[in-house]
Amino acid sequence: MDINSLDINDLVKFINLELNKNKNLSLNKLADKCGIKRSTLKSRLHRENYMYNAADRSYKKTIKKQLNDKKTKTSEPKNTKVNIIPKEKNISSNSTLDISPFTAEDLKELLKMKKDLKNIIENYNISINDNKSNNLEIDISKFSKEVSSRLVKVYSNVNSQWIEFCKKHNQYKMQDLYSLALIEFIEKYN
Repeated sequence: MDINSLDINDLVKFINLELNKNKNLSLNKLADKCGIKRSTLKSRLHRENYMYNAADRSYKKTIKKQLNDKKTKTSEPKNTKVNIIPKEKNISSNSTLDISPFTAEDLKELLKMKKDLKNIIENYNISINDNKSNNLEIDISKFSKEVSSRLVKVYSNVNSQWIEFCKKHNQYKMQDLYSLALIEFIEKYN
């Protein structure tokens, strides 16, 4: 079969059929089998907005619409159902999203806010990563000048982890590390 002579719809049907027939077959192997470069095949699919869905091992058409502020066409979407290609395992591959309550103006407004929304998400991800980072900083101003003693019983596995942690951060006093840990626990759960 000459794969180059197929129109895009027939090509996608052929690829999906072959991938479903043979679970060990990849697009690379299929391209080799048909005597075409993998990059040529993939670029042809991507040019027509077909993306690979790993959940059901098939190529699906995706919606890619770019709206410019100055050259925006005002038209209501013809189909108010959008197929969702899952990126997470807990979303089924045949999920649809009903966008009928949204007007074209709502979608344009969201597109205008796209850059700001990306920045918010990036800042959020950075703050999460900062919280997970190994950079430990102690704000001594949270502590009073007075130090009190208290005997605390701790499980041996927790105590050994704590001692290793304190050795790793030996630039701080153990009382400062204890105090910081307790303050953060109190602020989180109080």
